Amino acid sequence: MEHAGTTTLLRSSFPFLAFGSLAVALPAQSLTQQDQLPAVGSSWHMRALQVVPVDELLIEPITWAYGNLVGNDVFGATYTVLDPSTVAGHSAYETADRAIRKVADNDPAPSHTFHEVQDDRVLELGTLGPVFNTYFRPSTMALAYPLDLNGSKQDDFCFVSNSGGSNTAYCGSTRISLDARGTLELPFGTYVNAQLVTTRRATALQSTTDSTISVTKDWYVDGIPHPVLHLVALTSYDGSTSRSGQLIDEASLVGIKEIGQVDPLVLFPNPTTGSITLADVDTGILEFRASDGRLVKTQRITAAQPRFTIELEDLPNGIYQVAMRGNNVRRSTMVVVAR
Repeated sequence: MEHAGTTTLLRSSFPFLAFGSLAVALPAQSLTQQDQLPAVGSSWHMRALQVVPVDELLIEPITWAYGNLVGNDVFGATYTVLDPSTVAGHSAYETADRAIRKVADNDPAPSHTFHEVQDDRVLELGTLGPVFNTYFRPSTMALAYPLDLNGSKQDDFCFVSNSGGSNTAYCGSTRISLDARGTLELPFGTYVNAQLVTTRRATALQSTTDSTISVTKDWYVDGIPHPVLHLVALTSYDGSTSRSGQLIDEASLVGIKEIGQVDPLVLFPNPTTGSITLADVDTGILEFRASDGRLVKTQRITAAQPRFTIELEDLPNGIYQVAMRGNNVRRSTMVVVAR
């Protein structure tokens, strides 16, 4: 998710299949909702790229040789998928099914982008942010599916941006396409059958024809329903172009891998304001990890119990992976702390 010029770009979306030197996967026939749409409770961290790779004209077989990319945690961001009812101001987006919270590494003030999930696309309804808010009328595509290779979907939109009590109206069009499949080489692993989705969005003030063009490229790999690599090129009406990029944090991939290998752990209430109760827990260690993979809390359980309650008042608001580890037992889930 990037704020770029006059528009808000959101790209978001578990078993983990590709980690290490080589990934082997069956060829996907199309890009589906499951490939791109992360579940409520999902959280991941993207690192900002030190250098954004230059577009290349690739030939078959396609290999994106990005093993030398370097990310930093100064201008990266953490993304979390929330139930929109947990976000203040959600009533302005009545049809929202989910909200994606973005917290930049260099700014603790979050922004929330609201989505409506439909059969063939995910619509962006608008964004509540610390500086400005947006309201799309009609809503515009954030994700499209299913997408076959070289297939695309397109629609038009208008939106109002509100900042400091002043409203500005824009209109434009969005086109989303699946442009290529190939092998994606990243610093921490190689992924076969990576899929490149390109989102082209043209936006202009309603009173002008001078458009700002954003081209967003997102690489999806099997088993991870959000991009592992995200590049944005923004071209202003005067012809100047700026580029930015994000790379998935390796710690986020480790967390996804573990989630995909364990049975679910049942707990309630979720979200919680303080304490949670877990059902059918076994002897072992209960671990809580933050969205960046840090271990933030542990609790030893000395005997199997039908119910076990633990206080989380020492944890700040956020989404945490909860894992129970014991003899031949690994169970996991997510919990939202929201006060």
